[in-house]
Amino acid sequence: MSSPEVKTRKQLVSEWIRRFTTYTDEITWFGRSGVMRAFAEAVGGLASWAFRLYVALVRRYTLMAASGDVLTEVAAERGVEKLGAQRAKVLAVVQPWSSQVAGIRTVGPNDYLEVEDATHFAATATARIRNSTGSVTETFTVISVSVGTGLVNGWDELVCLSLAGAYTPATDDVEVLRRYSVAADTLIDTTVGVQFQTLEAVVTGDANPVLSGEGAALSLADKVWCEAVEAGESGNVERDVLSDFATPLTDVRGVYNPERGTGGSDEEYDFDLKYRTAHYPTVQNQETLTWVETTAALVHTDVLRAIRNPTIIAGGMEVYVLHRNGGTFTTAQLDEIGAAFSDRARSYFTVTALNVTLTSVEVEAQITLEDGYTLEDVWRAVASRLADFIDFRKWEWGEDVDEADLLSIVNNTPGVANLTTSTFLPASDVSVGDESLPTLARLSIEDLTSGDTINADLAQGF
Repeated sequence: MSSPEVKTRKQLVSEWIRRFTTYTDEITWFGRSGVMRAFAEAVGGLASWAFRLYVALVRRYTLMAASGDVLTEVAAERGVEKLGAQRAKVLAVVQPWSSQVAGIRTVGPNDYLEVEDATHFAATATARIRNSTGSVTETFTVISVSVGTGLVNGWDELVCLSLAGAYTPATDDVEVLRRYSVAADTLIDTTVGVQFQTLEAVVTGDANPVLSGEGAALSLADKVWCEAVEAGESGNVERDVLSDFATPLTDVRGVYNPERGTGGSDEEYDFDLKYRTAHYPTVQNQETLTWVETTAALVHTDVLRAIRNPTIIAGGMEVYVLHRNGGTFTTAQLDEIGAAFSDRARSYFTVTALNVTLTSVEVEAQITLEDGYTLEDVWRAVASRLADFIDFRKWEWGEDVDEADLLSIVNNTPGVANLTTSTFLPASDVSVGDESLPTLARLSIEDLTSGDTINADLAQGF
């Protein structure tokens, strides 16, 4: 169906005169004060109303029957713009190089860190050192590499200015992680031929360094949002197809995508445009969670989730917003978000933005290990599994965390031979408020055979 040709009153009057003179030459004057001009003006005026009524009928009452340009116009009149081709996005995990520290000695103003592998820690490189729980950690710049001078194993040593923290490699698992900043707009190749580029810079080794980039769940790893170079559905790639940076980065151990790409689409089909247009009034209903979460995705790129305060406030409402890194927005950012909400709400309707208060989930377990597994291996695996379960991108608002689910996750992790249920924490379900979501804040696992414990804080984010 194509758009009807809509003629103006002036055009219709001219058309009436042209047609009239075609059938008779008895009347030749159609001046402003003449009788025939009055006829022409009257007919042209009524005909123009008929044209406008026809357009209104097509656009306003035949949404499901419209197609092509007419459908685009119908949707636009109802506040919905047809979508062009969209680029897919995917979260890329960037893994850091890491190395075991065998000893630390001080010579003058410098510390010498004996490391198993110094390949990726040349002079001027930045690195992070951490103890076994990540509770003591700091960054430093490598001054130089001292070859074969280590006093414990004869390994190479990283030379840096004296460290502020206390580390005991002889009795603790101390590691160094290579910190490297992957710039925004860096291209990443895939095994399926689609290229992505990073949308912002990301530094390796900074997110939950206790994990050393090993087997980390998406929410716990160093990661960055990437966008497909070409728009279209081809960008909705499967998981684990990111292969390497287009220009290889030797200071990064690897890159991969644990989740598939989403959001890529070709130009919007008529059916999809009709569906969005038909449901647009519902989405715009400011009494619904749909409107709040849909608007939240538009007002600030760092808003991951949003929910309204059910308490009625005269002339407005409160909206709780969650930062995608699990942290909080500043007062200035909240004011900006609230104003952006208000601009999209009905007139004289004020929206106040507040930070979501996450509910911390802390897990403690005593276990015995299966042969061939280390406590560190199991701790990392459990942390990843729990983080994948407590995914606050998808968790229902106000849904409690079932203690039995947490216990089952730990108990069924490879490497766990037995779990002492009587000492497992939490001892009951974790209660989550109506305007809150859970987050994994701490994991403690004790190996009952050796008496060793890894007890570390964790931070989830997307």
